[in-house]
Amino acid sequence: MRAAMVLAILFSLIPPCIAGVTSQAIELNNKGVLALSKGDWQGSIKYFRESLKAEPSYDLARKNLSIAYSNIGLQTQSKAALRYFQKAVFLSPENKTSNDNLAGSIKKFLAKNPDDFDTRIQLANIAQKENDLIAVYVELKAALNLKDDPDTRKRLDEICKQIRASEEYNEFEKGLLNPKDHKIILNKPVESFVLPGNLQPERKALLSAILVAKSRGVGISNYMAAFESIERKVKSGASSETLQKDLDRLLSALEAQVSSNLFAVSLTRERPKTEFFLKLQAYLKGNLQATKIAAPCEIDFCSNKSGLLTNIQASKDNKSSKTDCTRIIESLNALKDIPSSPVDKLRFHLKVGKDGKLVLRLRDKVDYSKYIAYVERTIKSSWNPPRDSKTKEIQVAFTIELNGKVSDIEVTTSTGEKAKDGAAIKAIKDAGPFPFLPDGSTSSIRVRFTFDYKVRKKKS
Repeated sequence: MRAAMVLAILFSLIPPCIAGVTSQAIELNNKGVLALSKGDWQGSIKYFRESLKAEPSYDLARKNLSIAYSNIGLQTQSKAALRYFQKAVFLSPENKTSNDNLAGSIKKFLAKNPDDFDTRIQLANIAQKENDLIAVYVELKAALNLKDDPDTRKRLDEICKQIRASEEYNEFEKGLLNPKDHKIILNKPVESFVLPGNLQPERKALLSAILVAKSRGVGISNYMAAFESIERKVKSGASSETLQKDLDRLLSALEAQVSSNLFAVSLTRERPKTEFFLKLQAYLKGNLQATKIAAPCEIDFCSNKSGLLTNIQASKDNKSSKTDCTRIIESLNALKDIPSSPVDKLRFHLKVGKDGKLVLRLRDKVDYSKYIAYVERTIKSSWNPPRDSKTKEIQVAFTIELNGKVSDIEVTTSTGEKAKDGAAIKAIKDAGPFPFLPDGSTSSIRVRFTFDYKVRKKKS
């Protein structure tokens, strides 16, 4: 069995397509990552699950929760490890390490073959007796990957209905149920799914492209159904010309859907405290400590380039008395020599405790969508990948500073080929410098791009 690795960092990177992730979900995920890095598996699970309760579609928290369960499984030297690995596979079915660990534990602790249909059905039966429906779901899916059995498909559908109807499972767990998408085995070669016959290499290439799309977060149920239709045509003796038309049509549709995500751009959502923020926080703390209040008070205000605080008012979340709020507002209005904001207007939320403790939070959420769209277009136009016959992927992280300068370029996932890695790095260097970051930005943002070297054979 292989060790699972941490997939997240503090101030986690959130793609624009899920920019609606709440700060609460991100904060809980970050706490989980801290616990994970310290080996506190149970603590990390608690935080990741809470993060997913707050934001069921938060993909990074889901993957991290899967890693936490895998780590517990690796520490468990008994057949109980199976339950942890089954949870890990359920949460991240695309993770080959989790699938390998589950298969390894079946061999090690049960002395059974994980690639045997009857073995996976037996494991599903055991899990159902223990009322672990998630484990049942995982094992039935594994069994269907080995053999497409009508009775097992019907049973899987029923298990999904039970999970959806149960209050024991959270929305993020119910949202992962996908009983029809069972034709992919991550630990088996693509060749085992492609029938011999006309255009077999092209059909293998298509299935590989579908699997790549799945790893990039594209739903593939419809693509797999179309692929299976092509395989049935092969079995019935369809001509190469007929098959080629179907292959081209399906591949074009797949490429069109994936192309919008060709560059996986990520931005920090939870913003670091800038020099101005820290100055303002220290200034307010020093000037408000003497203001006496009976209960915690919450205030909203704006700062500007002129060193003034404006729009000072009680927050809608405030629960203290009007008298307490009035004292804080009067104190804020009386302040002088306030640090100047780097932009014309920044909105803040201030919480002052009765003991004088102060918590300052930036309320503005900077919209980076147009800026990143420009960055993406510019890099795309600068990218000249070398010709090759292999499909590969490279991920590159880099920093865009406030003035648009590009720095700290780092290859996080290499193709293993110097020319391809170099072409991606050159595209980013040539595209910069970019325009200044949007108003209200931090001093820099960290961005991650994924470059796909996709191969498509041309008809002769």
